Amino acid sequence: MGTLMEYLATVSESVRFENDPLIRQYNLADVQRNRVSFALNWLLFNPLSIGFNGHYNQDNYDQSELGLTFADSFSGTVDLNYAIHEGLNLYRFYTYEYFQNEQDGYTRFTNIGLENRNPEQFWSVDTRDKINTVGVGVDWSVIRSLLDLQLDYSYSNALTETATEQGSKLNGEPLPDLKTILHSLNVRANYRFQENWRIQLSYRYEFFVTDDYALDNISPDSIDDVLSLGNTSPDYNAQVVGLSAIYEF
Repeated sequence: MGTLMEYLATVSESVRFENDPLIRQYNLADVQRNRVSFALNWLLFNPLSIGFNGHYNQDNYDQSELGLTFADSFSGTVDLNYAIHEGLNLYRFYTYEYFQNEQDGYTRFTNIGLENRNPEQFWSVDTRDKINTVGVGVDWSVIRSLLDLQLDYSYSNALTETATEQGSKLNGEPLPDLKTILHSLNVRANYRFQENWRIQLSYRYEFFVTDDYALDNISPDSIDDVLSLGNTSPDYNAQVVGLSAIYEF
């Protein structure tokens, strides 16, 4: 803090900083990082296997007064694979993901007097994302070394919760949750007409819907002093067909 105050003394108060001098970009700030990963595969009996894998990350920006101060994330997956017979496999999986970010800020009404900050102008945001994904699929060798088919379907449901706190000099309202749903279907057929060559025909379908308070029901002039583009949540329903020639060395 002493070095900061010495530097501020050399710059005119009215033109010191566009951004708060206490803010630290998270990719440049000091951070203490912890990471744990795990994986386990278990053959229950001959045709059935089960696997567990995941990781946990924790980032502590303990030297940052403003900006991102803490972040952690977790991802864990359990998957089952059942070999019905040679050339035909069924599988399914479930994945849970969790992300948390904490950041602190300070609302300035002037560049003057930053060395004596009003505690009622500080604010903080705690954002948490929870994502649940399930999937199922089948791999089928219809004609060994000649024709095989793959089909998989997944469903993902995401929820973002945002908690805010602010001093008495700031106006704030609780933020709604953000919800997202994604359905995805993939079908692929591979035909090997030579040892190194195969043709792949693929079909992909996606249905995506999100409920985003920052976009929905917001017109270009809904926010004072801000002119937005009037975008809406990127809901879509899409289908893609592909044809590929693949050469393997």
